[in-house]
Amino acid sequence: MSEQDNDSWKILIDTNLMALCIATKEVIAHMREKKINGQIININSVAGHYIPSMEKPIMGIYPASKHAVTAATEQFRQEMVYLGTDIKITSLSPGYVYTDIHKDGGDTTNPNGMDPEDVVDGVMFILSTKPNILVKELTLKHIREKF
Repeated sequence: MSEQDNDSWKILIDTNLMALCIATKEVIAHMREKKINGQIININSVAGHYIPSMEKPIMGIYPASKHAVTAATEQFRQEMVYLGTDIKITSLSPGYVYTDIHKDGGDTTNPNGMDPEDVVDGVMFILSTKPNILVKELTLKHIREKF
């Protein structure tokens, strides 16, 4: 973090936190206006619950942005309860997911990571619950993920 420039911090916070909050707020407004009960799933990270201990601390401000996502998602959820709506809001926190960004970087192995489809399975589980049941937080990790 001590070597990251301020502009990269702003971009990351705008992407991970501000965009998520704005989208959640707008979806809630639409759902309430149309009287739609449904499910909002905010994609978070395990780094939103603890800071993974790594040999080289390279995560920068990322965990701080994801901790803020955890807090914001919970605040939205509590507001929906207070307002008496049946809008469900879930924080889905995957661990390491092997995506195109890793492949583009030359990483051809995936020994301790999930595939994006595993995250989709988590989404489908959340959506499969009865209307009166909320999965408040779902954390997904590969069985051999170290951090």
